[in-house]
Parts: sequence; C-alpha cells; structure tokens
Amino acid sequence: MSGPIARRAILAVSGWLLLTGLFCTIGPAIAQQMNTGADEYRISCASCHGAAGSGDGSLAAILTVRPGDLTTLSKRNGGEFPQNRVYSMIDGRESFYAHGERDMPVWGIRYLLAHAIRYGDSGAEQVVQARIARLVEFLQSIQQ
Repeated sequence: MSGPIARRAILAVSGWLLLTGLFCTIGPAIAQQMNTGADEYRISCASCHGAAGSGDGSLAAILTVRPGDLTTLSKRNGGEFPQNRVYSMIDGRESFYAHGERDMPVWGIRYLLAHAIRYGDSGAEQVVQARIARLVEFLQSIQQ
C-alpha cells in the first residue's frame, strides 16, 4: 500500500499513538484538568484567527501580519493536513530559538511557564505536548 491514502493512514495512526502515549504518561489527574482542542482553540487562538478559524478574529485588524486561514491548511498542502508542521508552528520553540521573534506567540513557552510550578519540568513538558496535540487534532477537524 503506497501513495497519499497510505501516508494519511500512517499519519492518523501515528497521531493517535502520540496522543494515547501522552495521556497514558501524564496520568489521569492532569488529563482531566486539560481543555479539549476546541476549548484550547477558543482560549488561545480565536482572538486572532476567528471563531471559525478563517483569520478574522477580533485582533486581526490591528496585527501587522494578518492571521492565516486555518481551515485551508490541508487544501494548501495538496489535500494533506500538515500535522507535524502545524504542531511545530504552534509550539514555536524550535523556530523561536533558531530565528528570533515571530508574529505568532510561542505557545510552547507560554504553556510551559503556565504549568512548570505545578508539574515540574518534565510534567509541564508533557502537559504542553498534550495541549498542542489536542489543538492540532481540532485544527485537523475544521479543514474544508
């Protein structure tokens, strides 16, 4: 089995295994306190990207760079949702350290700081990964 369908199946299974592994690792108590992907989007993203993800949030007009339409990520990527690239863009720590400032907030750092005291370094990192993974899963669900 090869081609786009096989790649999608592999990505879907990989994503599911990643999410399952994260939730098994961080434990039930932490997982229960976390938002769903839709909640995470509403709290962290909607003010810029808009309620539906089309880039028309309440802050979009005052930003230097207009937020992207998140509903067309798959369309702009040849019909495949770019899961790893979206995760990296949201997390932002890799590109932040390599290239300096960027237009979008570095959510990986913000989330890490929000959880570091409560869960310690490794626990906080697991929470960050789970929050971003849920958000990526939600973004995949709103593709046109």
